[in-house]
Amino acid sequence: MSTVPHTEMSAEASDAYEALSTKLASTHSVSLAAGDGPSIELPEEIRSLLGQVTDAHLRDEQVSLHRTSKFLTTTEADAQLDVSRPTRKDLVETSADPR
Repeated sequence: MSTVPHTEMSAEASDAYEALSTKLASTHSVSLAAGDGPSIELPEEIRSLLGQVTDAHLRDEQVSLHRTSKFLTTTEADAQLDVSRPTRKDLVETSADPR
């Protein structure tokens, strides 16, 4: 799991995040360029993830990324959702969303 540490945001950084958030929400194509290298167009999945992280940071929320396989065992799902097995079973039986 990777977690971005919380730091106080300066007004300049906040403005930059706001501009980035607006740009990510209003365009379908985003390219990334570093130094003198060529620019690379970001895939939609990466653009969407970057937008979600940017928005969460603006709301002063913590962001964590979990690398998992495509399918989870019920035990892995319980751990990621931070629920007990009986609670998860009850939620599944009642079709409730555990989040």
